[in-house]
Amino acid sequence: MLPSEHTGSAAPSAAQTRWALVQQLFHEALAQPEPARAAWLAGLDATLRADVEAMLAADASATSVLDRRPAELLGNRPPVREQLAPDEHVGPFRVVRLLGKGGMGVVYLAHDEGRATDVAIKVLRPSVAAALAVADTRQRFLREIRVGSRVSHPNLVPVLESGESDGRLWFTMPFVDGPTLRERLQAERRLALADALRVGRQMADALAHLHAHGIVHRDVKPENVLVTADGAAHLADFGVARALDLADMDGALTVPGAAIGTPRYMSPEQARGERVGTYTDVYALGGLLYEMLTGERPYRGAALRAVLTGRDTGPAPDVRALRPDVPDAVAQAMQRALATEPPDRLPSAGALRDVIDRA
Repeated sequence: MLPSEHTGSAAPSAAQTRWALVQQLFHEALAQPEPARAAWLAGLDATLRADVEAMLAADASATSVLDRRPAELLGNRPPVREQLAPDEHVGPFRVVRLLGKGGMGVVYLAHDEGRATDVAIKVLRPSVAAALAVADTRQRFLREIRVGSRVSHPNLVPVLESGESDGRLWFTMPFVDGPTLRERLQAERRLALADALRVGRQMADALAHLHAHGIVHRDVKPENVLVTADGAAHLADFGVARALDLADMDGALTVPGAAIGTPRYMSPEQARGERVGTYTDVYALGGLLYEMLTGERPYRGAALRAVLTGRDTGPAPDVRALRPDVPDAVAQAMQRALATEPPDRLPSAGALRDVIDRA
């Protein structure tokens, strides 16, 4: 077993799996700008949307357990503001501007005043930092997140430093000057065939390199891919899920949604709380390539729920139904990557890279 693979206890029930989905979707909904949140919610299955909207309403009325939990657990410590303003400091780093928000943290462009260079700094949300503090696992997390600094590849964004300042947990990465793949897809809907295959090939090569070092990403999605003006793609956040998992070796840490990835992109075995491995990233890679080529995810709404809960084990959708110009070999490899059961999947990220090279 790879060092980063995880064997859980008994698989959760369907109700537990669904609750995990609702929790993660709640955090994703919170990360959406207010004007865009209604449209984002409209893309959910009706029953899931109702549950997420109920949690949002509770949060807005300040009765949410998720909202209160950090303060309750940390007693009289002063609250930590979630968002920082320009010129505020996190340790030795001066905040320049906001770059983006996600379910786990907020990312800023920051200036390292000691080294006179710019970096991207990710500050974990107060709820995550509070849970780590209560479980007494902060130092373990900070230690494990630095594993990423030992992996070097032109298409990976490594972790440079990590630390804690004024109650905030943070880690830094090189600043990549370019939009996320999500931003490109929002602007273009789908990519030109050559662009999609180039980004897919680079992501497959980056994942193959991670897997060779015993690291499973667990959260491959457009938000974690940065694309520069020269067409180079860079995969970020490859150490976060692993660090949270290893920080929780004693089972004392509860961070809603942190260990299962992002529901729209996670594999069926992640949803079921089962062992994850390199095959988990292969599934996500297939979905990423599908979305770049079609502008749509392979599964949405009820279809997504059916796949994640194991009710649908049939073949994945054929990308050629929406994008006939995709080479046959690539389309077939994508279908194999998206197989619901790990033994049926394409054997490795490198295998998909090689198919793209031959296309």
